[in-house]
Amino acid sequence: MIKIRLFYIFWVALPAIGVAQALRSDSIYRVPEFHPAGRALFSIQAGGQTQSTTIPAAFSNRFIDPGFIDDALKASVEDRFKGSNRFGATFSYSASALFFPDSTAKANGSALQISAGTESLFALQFSDDAFSLAFRGNEGFAGKSANLNNSSFYALRYNFFRLSYRKRFETWGFEAGLQAMRGVSNSDVRLDEASLFTDTAGTFLDVRWKGRIRSSSASANAWNNYPSAGAALNLRFIYTPVSQRKWFAEASLSDFGFIQWNSQTNDVQRDTSFRFTGLWFGDIITFNDTNFVIGDSLLSRLRGNEEQASGMQLFPFRVHAAVSFELSPRNAQRLMLQGEYRALPGMRPQFSLGYSRKLGADLELGLDAIYGGFGTLNSRLRLAYRYKGNQLSVLVFAPEGWIATSRFSGNGIFIRYALDI
Repeated sequence: MIKIRLFYIFWVALPAIGVAQALRSDSIYRVPEFHPAGRALFSIQAGGQTQSTTIPAAFSNRFIDPGFIDDALKASVEDRFKGSNRFGATFSYSASALFFPDSTAKANGSALQISAGTESLFALQFSDDAFSLAFRGNEGFAGKSANLNNSSFYALRYNFFRLSYRKRFETWGFEAGLQAMRGVSNSDVRLDEASLFTDTAGTFLDVRWKGRIRSSSASANAWNNYPSAGAALNLRFIYTPVSQRKWFAEASLSDFGFIQWNSQTNDVQRDTSFRFTGLWFGDIITFNDTNFVIGDSLLSRLRGNEEQASGMQLFPFRVHAAVSFELSPRNAQRLMLQGEYRALPGMRPQFSLGYSRKLGADLELGLDAIYGGFGTLNSRLRLAYRYKGNQLSVLVFAPEGWIATSRFSGNGIFIRYALDI
């Protein structure tokens, strides 16, 4: 039997929205990294989140804080089935240092930034039958076919090192950066057409699948053993009118590049159908103790003539745009509209409308309504506190998913600390 540990998939390998993106302020002109009071700005940040159209937070939390998944939890997902269901998650942590080469550069608005960190992405698109097959087994499909069409699974974990240059002018500014990446692990399963028929007597199975399975070899990705590597470009632009600084606009393209997976990457492309006979197949796929268990014989036939070869793959880039309006200079009240998209299987464009204001001299509060991505409608709470050169930002994604876990989907938290010296 082969066991795929879901605790790793859902936590160590958690996409969807990067920490730096999530913690960004209303405007680039208000971000301390473009207007640091001192000579340099150091920051650390970490967090994770989940989002889904179907899976409630009570179910997904079982993979972060392992526990028993009973029939009631499974039914809570099945009651929300939409035909095509989505789930996405992200986990990341990073550190960065932004500094001015000299006092002249600071006066001219020029700065350099060095960043390093790790990000893990997970994306899943699945049919109703795919969920029931995975969590209840195929015995419930006796005498009929399980429809697995248009299902996909994607997991990526990578390390990055980024060097960026920033320049601020009177009405606009830009940031350009190059990013080196080390691929730690990657799994990419795409089922364009797939079905599984279970005989009523359990004596044979008919399998049909057309698609592709790619997976990197984790053991081959050690630092000293020819790791997979890649490079990406990051661009960011901002604009604000000279006449009145009441609105700002921002657009960015990040992680736009490629990654080269090493020669021990497994790659299978098949368009086939076959039958298993002569054995009892009442439970070929089971779920127990946060593990999937798949029979060796079935897995072997699904893989067929597996190849190991290196290959270049487009990295899951991100595009983002935002515009912010000042509602009132008193208490710094602002309204912000954002749109973003990341090239992950099953992810749709995501839009948010947010409001923020200051509560006193050092505390800022923001609240966003979010639609799209891997979910439907979620909220987001933002808190930022500044004391002298210290800055603490906390973002709580889908607070409703923390409070009513069985009713709402998704939750998450991001924390960022920065020191201006």
